[in-house]
Amino acid sequence: MVSALALAALLVQSPEYTASSVVNAATNRPHPVSPNSFISIYGRNLSWNTAWIRPGDIASGTLPTSLPGSGVRVFLGNIAVYPFFVSPTQINVLIPPRHAPGSRDLVVHRDGVVGPRVALSVESVSPALFQQGPYAVATDPDGTLLTPERPAAPGSIIILYASGLGSLRPPLLFGDIPREAAEIERRGEFRARIGGVEAEVLYAGVTPYSAGLYQINLRVPAAAEPDPEVRIGFPDAMSPEGVRLPVR
Repeated sequence: MVSALALAALLVQSPEYTASSVVNAATNRPHPVSPNSFISIYGRNLSWNTAWIRPGDIASGTLPTSLPGSGVRVFLGNIAVYPFFVSPTQINVLIPPRHAPGSRDLVVHRDGVVGPRVALSVESVSPALFQQGPYAVATDPDGTLLTPERPAAPGSIIILYASGLGSLRPPLLFGDIPREAAEIERRGEFRARIGGVEAEVLYAGVTPYSAGLYQINLRVPAAAEPDPEVRIGFPDAMSPEGVRLPVR
């Protein structure tokens, strides 16, 4: 009888998280987020199991709002977002590409048990570079990952991978995965600076067949010094400081 009561008490425990434990997935800190970007929710009792999105979960090219068998749904401003990974202590979700900016309540539902409502600021853009340690995730055009042992050369063309660059032209629909290149809507305002020097940007837009992922094709300035800081963004919003690019 005691064991049954203990199990019943466990089963009704609601998901636990706070506003500060909801972070930008690219930076893993409470950096602003924007449409078509990933967030990570850290907490307890978020899910009974661990699951991640699989190709079969994407019906007719549309992302699901719940992973099979997880019983977990996440809402942002009463709009269901798209889960890519759920576990008892972490959930990764994609904000829909046409979600309206503003202060929105985020809430996790687990098999009908509801977690707290926490306010999340959704901006029109929230530039951030994906990182591997202190370095930006970047490749050569052939897909070779750039590392301190395999760096870029000054004057070479590279591809940076980013989050939070905002709306596209043409725009993505709710739940769609991009199937072709599409530049960001604010392309004319977009800037990339390497070591404080503005780099020549050849393309800034989505990575085809990769939900929530942007790429920037650019030329490393010829005068770039070793391991310069790299920042991307717009006059009103730049990616965080301190991210380095492996250059030799």
